[in-house]
Amino acid sequence: MQIAKDRLTQQLVDLVERISAQMRPESGEEWSELELTMPQFRAIYLLSQGPERMGNIAGHLRTSMSSATSMIDRLVDKGLVERAPDASDRRVVTCLLTSRGREEMDRFLRINQLRLTRMAGRLTVEELQAVVDAMEILCSAGQRGCQEN
Repeated sequence: MQIAKDRLTQQLVDLVERISAQMRPESGEEWSELELTMPQFRAIYLLSQGPERMGNIAGHLRTSMSSATSMIDRLVDKGLVERAPDASDRRVVTCLLTSRGREEMDRFLRINQLRLTRMAGRLTVEELQAVVDAMEILCSAGQRGCQEN
């Protein structure tokens, strides 16, 4: 039983990687002018949820404070992120997206939604229902994992 579960788990991982590869921008489109690294993108995505302190950014990225600070410096130079003093503690600096950073994140999310919508459009109603059901199960498993922590 465990061997079958391990095999299916590996198939799931492989399939998610294949889907992710199909969702990546094609050469020369979407993010090419920004030249973002994956950690920079992850930081921008985190900041799209709201302002964050540098320590939270470093923790989210699983990196050191100095690495996170250098990365944020590069995002500030690109005009995507700005630093602001924390209203509750002037010693603390929070990072937040600039209007350009929000626009770029919104554009990226729209592009991904469009690609996923196109993929879904190639499915029959029955296939799409099976995918939705499977994704609901995965989301539920993810929520159970968050509740355990």
